[in-house]
Amino acid sequence: MNGLHKKWSWVVLVVYWPAQFWATHIPRPPHLQVAGSDVTLHFCAYFVLVGLFWLARFGGQRPDIRSRRLWLVLGFFAAYAAVDEWTQLLVGRHCSFVDWVADVSGCVAVLVLMALVRQLWGWLILWAVTVALLTHWPGESPFLKLPGRLQQFEVAFIFCGYLGLTLLYWKWRVERGCTAQWPTGVSLLMLVLFAAADESVNLLIGRVFDRLHFAAAVGAVVVGTVYHVLMVQQRKLVDRSTAETEAS
Repeated sequence: MNGLHKKWSWVVLVVYWPAQFWATHIPRPPHLQVAGSDVTLHFCAYFVLVGLFWLARFGGQRPDIRSRRLWLVLGFFAAYAAVDEWTQLLVGRHCSFVDWVADVSGCVAVLVLMALVRQLWGWLILWAVTVALLTHWPGESPFLKLPGRLQQFEVAFIFCGYLGLTLLYWKWRVERGCTAQWPTGVSLLMLVLFAAADESVNLLIGRVFDRLHFAAAVGAVVVGTVYHVLMVQQRKLVDRSTAETEAS
C-alpha cells in the first residue's frame, strides 16, 4: 500500500471511529428496544474499525500470529470494546457481555481474513458479498429501526460500500496489469449494471427498487472511478518528472 492509500485509510478511520462511538452512545428511544440482540451490528462495526486501523497503521502488511503487533492490536481493541460497553451505562443503555463478545469476534475475524485472504480478488468478492448481504437483510431493513432522520444512514452506508468496492475493483485491475484491455467507460458501465442488479434483488424479497439507494451506489462508482483516473494521471506525471530528472 503506497503512502497515498495509507493516508486515505487514516482519513476514513478518523471519520469512522468517532461516528461509531457516537452511534453506540445515543440514548436509545423505546421503539428501538427490539426483540433479540444486535450482535451482528456490533460484529460488523468492530470488523470495519479494526480493519481500517490495521490498514492505516500497518498498510499492506498482513497480520502474523507470531507478531507482537497483532496481539497488541487485538488486546487494545478488546479493552476498548469493554470500555465502549461500560460507558453506555452513562447514557441509559445497557452493558452486555454478549455484545462485547461480538465486538471481539469482529476484531478477530477481520485480522484472520487479512492474514488468509492473500489475493486482492478475494477481498473484492468478500466486499461485494458483504455489501449485498447487509443491504438485503432478511425481513425489514435494520436501518428502519432507527429514528426517522437517522434512517438516511442507509444511503451513506450504500455510498461507502460501493465506493470501497469500486476502489478495490480498480486496484485489482491495476495489479493484474489489464487496465488497457477495457476502456474506463466499459468498466464504469459494468459497475453501474452491478449496482442496478443488486438493487433489483429487492424486488425478489418483497421490497421496492429504491432509486435513492441506486443513485447513491452510482454516485460512489463515479467518484471511485474519477479518483482512480486522477491517481493514474498523477502517477504518470510523477514518472515523467522522475525520468526527465534522471535524464538531465
